[in-house]
Amino acid sequence: MINLHRYEALYYVGTYRGIGPAARGIPWSVSKSAISKQIAAMEHEIGTKLFIREPFEWLPTGQRLFDDIKPLYERLIAHVRETSGLSGALLRIGASEFVLQEYIIPLLDLLRRRHPHLRLQFQAGQRHEIDRALRTHQVDLAILATDEPPETLAWQPLLTLPLVLLVPAADPRKEATEVWAKAPVTERLVTPPESEGACRRFSTGLRDRHVAWPVAVQASSTALVPWLVAAGQGVGLCVGASSLLHREGVRALPLPGFRNVTVGAVWQTETPALRTMLELVGQLARKVTVTHATARHAASAPNARQRRTTH
Repeated sequence: MINLHRYEALYYVGTYRGIGPAARGIPWSVSKSAISKQIAAMEHEIGTKLFIREPFEWLPTGQRLFDDIKPLYERLIAHVRETSGLSGALLRIGASEFVLQEYIIPLLDLLRRRHPHLRLQFQAGQRHEIDRALRTHQVDLAILATDEPPETLAWQPLLTLPLVLLVPAADPRKEATEVWAKAPVTERLVTPPESEGACRRFSTGLRDRHVAWPVAVQASSTALVPWLVAAGQGVGLCVGASSLLHREGVRALPLPGFRNVTVGAVWQTETPALRTMLELVGQLARKVTVTHATARHAASAPNARQRRTTH
């Protein structure tokens, strides 16, 4: 008797190129170990390995099987979507949780006006996670803050962000250089994940100034840094987006001379819906004021409440 669950597992492993990515991409809850067991049972039944696990690569028998079942499953999925009213195109967007909340979700009504049957999926994560998801075809469009544009992918820069240091609102210092004026630096440094472009830019800037300042607290996202600084956990590295700088209880010190980071859209294959989203995020980016002047304004208004950066 044919076990269809094994073929289904193989289809999703091939589609997402790996057992782990398949577990994250299947549109229902399933564990990585469950998929692995189905694949192992199929390989035992057939008598040969189907693919190399890490990095993912088809072996000849696995490739032939996947090529045979792929059109069958795609027709079945299309039929289910059509009969359930979900036949529109799918756009999968990956970004940090902060970017999704602040810049992507507010655009969804405009996007649906242009593409009323569009289906959407969102993946939040750190920069390296979203970059990997894009390169393994788990997302179609990624919005990333980076220090260097990708070489092999389509890229549209959206806005440039300066680096700033966040200090508690009551901190009397007016210049960032006062923080590391004496060696060794005794302040606790709070940063975003080390994979973020802001961290690499900051590390380079410190090295150019012959400053050694180890990280004491690493946040899971840039958006968490202002909260940690306000809670007294140290001095935080952040970027000059006003929705981050106007967190109550913190004050921003500009970092002149440190190189900026760029927020940009990255994709591999352009579709009509993706092109529309690129137009919308481009329009939004042009309305956002993020300059060194923004950081200076935040420095002079320590108790200003967080506010949106769009008109």
